[in-house]
Amino acid sequence: MAAALEAAGVPVADWRSDDGAVREGWIPFDLARQVLLHGRPVWDHDEAGAGWSEDRGWYLLTIDDPAGRNARSVRALPVATGAAPESVARAVVTIAGLPPLPSR
Repeated sequence: MAAALEAAGVPVADWRSDDGAVREGWIPFDLARQVLLHGRPVWDHDEAGAGWSEDRGWYLLTIDDPAGRNARSVRALPVATGAAPESVARAVVTIAGLPPLPSR
């Protein structure tokens, strides 16, 4: 999944997963590299990334921490829980307002 985001122009900082009772994962975006790549802030937040949970599927999470408030915004991605990486990357790119991925 991280490779599909990178290929789509969404640099990632790293990724992690948890195979506990409910499997889940998190892919934080590299906000500094996005500015270098696109010449503007793509995600104007303190943190942003794609998350996945067996229970809720794919989502976009943005975090802002003004005065320690830890404000979070979660937006479900319009893809199936088991969507192909390219489908998830395409949904993220669309929300970000980046040029669309070329069709394969």
